[in-house]
Amino acid sequence: MSAKNRRPTRPLIFKDALVRRMQRANDEIFFSNPAIPKDLPHYILYSLAGFILGLLSPIGAFLLRWWLLKPLLLAPWAIAEIRTNSIFYSYMAIGTASVFMAF
Repeated sequence: MSAKNRRPTRPLIFKDALVRRMQRANDEIFFSNPAIPKDLPHYILYSLAGFILGLLSPIGAFLLRWWLLKPLLLAPWAIAEIRTNSIFYSYMAIGTASVFMAF
């Protein structure tokens, strides 16, 4: 390509201004969102996140068992699985949630 057929490139100043504008927009969304608590200390927020993740761990174990076994009838298998292994799933939920909250 010859020099006169090339499109002019934008200066880096434009890119920096665009990045700053996007960061300001993200900050406005974050700080104006009432669903994100900003008053709580990080150790409480992290404990809450660990508690929620710990309670979700039995769902992952259930889905992994379903994926490995590939039962033909899902509903009867799911009912039997929960009935026979309810102690395992409750132990997993309580244990994982408490460990995730502690660390």
